[in-house]
Amino acid sequence: MKLIGFTIYLPFQFVFSYVVAPCLILVLLLGGVILLCIIGGKDIRTAFLNEFISFRQYSCSEGK
Repeated sequence: MKLIGFTIYLPFQFVFSYVVAPCLILVLLLGGVILLCIIGGKDIRTAFLNEFISFRQYSCSEGK
């Protein structure tokens, strides 16, 4: 019975530790970086648009 347990456990342990875990880490890291780029990009676009709108309102009010 122990032999059957080891024949099931050892290959699973090998596959998880050497194949699945690095792939999972890679996917999570890339996903995190992409998410930060999306969030940061949106934040930068919003700040730029707010500054542009306030500059435009200021320059239009100067002309009156």
